[in-house]
Amino acid sequence: MNCFRRRDRNRVGNAETPGIVSIHVTYNDTKRIISYQKGGNVQGLPSKILQRFSDVLPANFASEPVKFLRYDERFKDYAGLENEFKFDDDHKVTIIKEAISISGGQHTFYLYIIELAELYKKPHPLKVSSTYRFWSAVSNKNGGVMKRSPSENIVICDGTFEESDATRILVTDVKNKPPNKNNAVKLLFTDTKPNKLYAMKGIGCGQEIQTEEMSSHDDESDIFLPEYFWSYTMLKHDRTGCYVGCDYTGKVTLMENSKPEYPNAEILFIANAP
Repeated sequence: MNCFRRRDRNRVGNAETPGIVSIHVTYNDTKRIISYQKGGNVQGLPSKILQRFSDVLPANFASEPVKFLRYDERFKDYAGLENEFKFDDDHKVTIIKEAISISGGQHTFYLYIIELAELYKKPHPLKVSSTYRFWSAVSNKNGGVMKRSPSENIVICDGTFEESDATRILVTDVKNKPPNKNNAVKLLFTDTKPNKLYAMKGIGCGQEIQTEEMSSHDDESDIFLPEYFWSYTMLKHDRTGCYVGCDYTGKVTLMENSKPEYPNAEILFIANAP
């Protein structure tokens, strides 16, 4: 017997609330119950799932095709959700990304999550030839925005959003990318008065990030690999494997990140497109 059809005090979710049904959703090893409008159609389900499972979904989940399968009590098996299906009662639903063979597979509801829930898309990748500002929540120095210090040729996090050129960083492509590192980029500050570009340069872990006038050739110390943790951007230095980080004084150095699942807050930046 389907446990969701039992009309007793052990019934889960909001099933006893008029107009609301409970959908038991499984994604890999995670199982959660979603309250859903009775009579609601399939198209409204993906955004609910993205919200309910936001802490366990992989970063690239939003851009990948998935299938939703509904448990059919009659056949004791999962079958595809038809486009016209409406949730008039409690149901079990499972999410899969692999192509599988099922009875009546031609009716499987198939979609790209990104089309229905753009709001939850992650990450927010840096784009080559685009300009960004990087804000640190850790820095207590002025506005905490990353900028170049012309007098010392180092990077600091004491800029403000009111500053224009000093805090803007241009993302440029690397001509000869390292093997299997297609996301390799250079990060350039612009000095409008002499009309020059200055590249961020990593020296070593624990050392301050320097800047130098950009040359025509690629220097491995200038290469960074952007990574993403939810809404945050991390800048990994290719040669050392350390990350650009900022402490509470606004000092910017290369830092280690020993726990990728729980990264040091000092290496997390909000990328803002001015």
